[in-house]
Amino acid sequence: MTRYDAAIQDFCDALAAGLTDPKIYNLRALCYRCIKKYELSEIDLTHAIAADPRSIDFLVNRSQCYYETREFDAAVSATASVFVFL
Repeated sequence: MTRYDAAIQDFCDALAAGLTDPKIYNLRALCYRCIKKYELSEIDLTHAIAADPRSIDFLVNRSQCYYETREFDAAVSATASVFVFL
């Protein structure tokens, strides 16, 4: 088990315990992205953004995820959404 896998399990445990902070989804998404589980990363970032749609960190992280999966149109759109809040 890698450190990322251990961290993912810790974040899963936190969510299962009823914690609802969107940062948990964001951090787990970052771990998923580091181990190239992009679909799971996108899902978690979507949850995080639904809970806090003005979080620039969450929006940028989703944009990077799209970029890494070569979804360039989605990456550009996601990046543009960041500028709405600046």
